[in-house]
Amino acid sequence: MRPLARTLAQLGIQPVAVTGIGLVVTVVAAWLVFKGHPVGGGLLFVAGSALDMLDGSLARLNQTVTRRGELLDSVADRVSETAMWAAIAVAQAGDVMVVALAVLGLGGSILTSYVRAKAEVLGAYRPAGVVGRTERVVLMGVALVSGYLVPFLGLLVALVWLSVGQRTIAAWCEIDDV
Repeated sequence: MRPLARTLAQLGIQPVAVTGIGLVVTVVAAWLVFKGHPVGGGLLFVAGSALDMLDGSLARLNQTVTRRGELLDSVADRVSETAMWAAIAVAQAGDVMVVALAVLGLGGSILTSYVRAKAEVLGAYRPAGVVGRTERVVLMGVALVSGYLVPFLGLLVALVWLSVGQRTIAAWCEIDDV
C-alpha cells in the first residue's frame, strides 16, 4: 500500500478524498449485490475497501493524521460493511440461512469494532482477535465472487464472533478495577 500512497501523495490527493471515494465505491458494490450481481459487487467491494484502507497510510505519509480523519474513516468502514451485509440479506431474502448469517455478521462486525473502541477509551486495548477489517473484507469478497455464499459467510460469522470474544476477554484482563 505504501507505494500507492506515495503516488497519491505526489499527486496531491488528500486522505479524506480517498476515504470518500472508497465509501462511494463500496456502497455502489452493495447496490450491485442487491441488484443480483454478486461477482461484480464482491470485486468492487474489495477494491473500494482497499482504497479505504489506503487513507491511513496516505495520512501518515503526509503527516496529516487527524482525529477527525480517524473518525471519518471509522464511520465510513461501518457504513460500508453495513451496506454490504444489508445488500446480501435483501438480495437473498428468500434464503433464511443467508439472512440469518447476514444479521449475525453485521452484528459481529459492528461489535468487533465497538469492543476495540470501548477498550481504547478505558485504556485497556491490546490487539486481539482472529479477524479484523481486512480479513472480513477478503472473506466477504470471496463469498460473493465464489458463489459459495453460505460456507464462506458461515466461516466469516464464526470468526467475527470469535474475535468479539477474544477482544472482550483481552480488554477484560487489562482493566484494573481494584
